[in-house]
Amino acid sequence: MPGMGGIQATRLIREHEKENDITIPSTIIGATALTSVAEHKACIEAGMDYVISKPYKSDEILKVIKKYVAYQKIS
Repeated sequence: MPGMGGIQATRLIREHEKENDITIPSTIIGATALTSVAEHKACIEAGMDYVISKPYKSDEILKVIKKYVAYQKIS
């Protein structure tokens, strides 16, 4: 992402949600070339809901999206 990394963007989104009392947060699914456990943990700690490592398959992305869409319909 030019100009800003995903972790920074996630933190800004979560900060905006908190400052504006947004009760239903955005679902953030990160796609990263970073593969270590520590790097994935940093993404989750920043506020991402899920992280997919590149290269990924389209069926993996669809599975994760469907999971979060189903969760939002229940909530």
